[in-house]
Amino acid sequence: MPASAQTQQDTQLWTAVTVNGKLTDTLVYAADGQFRLFDGLSRYGHTVLRGSIGIRVVPDLTISVGYAHSNSNRVGQAWIAEDRAFEQFNWTIVQRSGVGLTTRGRLEERWLENGHETGWRYRQLIRLSVPLGDHAPALVVSEESFINLNATDWGVRSGFDQHRGMIGLAFPLNDVSTLEAGYQMQYINAQPRDRLNHIIPITLAFRL
Repeated sequence: MPASAQTQQDTQLWTAVTVNGKLTDTLVYAADGQFRLFDGLSRYGHTVLRGSIGIRVVPDLTISVGYAHSNSNRVGQAWIAEDRAFEQFNWTIVQRSGVGLTTRGRLEERWLENGHETGWRYRQLIRLSVPLGDHAPALVVSEESFINLNATDWGVRSGFDQHRGMIGLAFPLNDVSTLEAGYQMQYINAQPRDRLNHIIPITLAFRL
């Protein structure tokens, strides 16, 4: 069977604004807003607002807790609200001569307005950033896998949920901001057909 018959494919645009900063030498915060266009960039279909606060345990390791709220819909369906609490760690594995290798593990507790049970999901991200020269953009490559730890009455199945792989460029705008853009592939284990999304991600990041 051809791949097009096995999966539902779409071209999407994901935009985001992120802010990371310090409250003290050990207390940090993060916030982001995400806005996504689906169906060949023709329809606004997803919003995420998220915030967290964390403690820098050692210079290369931060542990955080946070909360997120999202709204999403599919064609012909009503908007559905989702709330998530999460706990996560961020670990800088390598930071040398501008090259950065980082990883993030996040445990999410998810609640949808059309269900009663809590969905537990684990996400593992690894990200590599390599500068291409002085005052030049950096090459960015990342991979993130999502695993559902249980099934719910609102449709989640236990096991592999989705995979995201991204390659792009990060352009420094000034001392505190970066613009990142590229290509992202998202493969979702879904019913009745798996979904394969080809995504243009654009992120404006601030470090305060």
